[in-house]
Amino acid sequence: MLLATWDASACVPMRYNMSNITVESMSAELVRDAASIRIMRVVSRLQVPADPVYLDWLGPLYEYRLETVETLSGRVSGVLSFTAPDDDWIVARIPGFRRLNHEPLHWLTPQGYEALQDTSIYLANDFHSTTCAGAVTFEIGAEYLVFTGVDGHLLQPGLRGRAGWQTRPVRRQRPVLEQVHGAGDPWLAAVRTAVQRRAGARRH
Repeated sequence: MLLATWDASACVPMRYNMSNITVESMSAELVRDAASIRIMRVVSRLQVPADPVYLDWLGPLYEYRLETVETLSGRVSGVLSFTAPDDDWIVARIPGFRRLNHEPLHWLTPQGYEALQDTSIYLANDFHSTTCAGAVTFEIGAEYLVFTGVDGHLLQPGLRGRAGWQTRPVRRQRPVLEQVHGAGDPWLAAVRTAVQRRAGARRH
């Protein structure tokens, strides 16, 4: 059954040149661009009204509320909210469904980087935001390293999926909303180092 229409060319698998993509280069780039870098914890969720197609295809959508645990850089405070489906609901109803990879630095592999490009924060009133994209999903109690701009939103292109950035002159998706796993998480450690280096460079 056809649930939505879109440009199928946007869904064709792509290969990316990753020669310049390293933990050090990515952390330095994001620290340079971000107005705020925070560790945030998912504290609650609330079901939200959504495009009816979601209910048939992906189940109910929820607004997940994140609160700041620690600010690594910048002075932005307050909460953030993101819309996402419930992975458990989908797994129970769609045979063979594979969850998105939340392992640290998954985006450093060719498969992981491609998956990052095809990741999207779904818009509750627009099923087309799922075009060729896997949803960013959240777990209550989990912590995420969040990079935001001066407008308070995720750094652009803001996890809107490959179908979105292909049509606009914006850079590719970056790991601006990654789950972290404690103080020893390698992505968190790399970003802390980049923050310290940038702060030291500013003092000289």
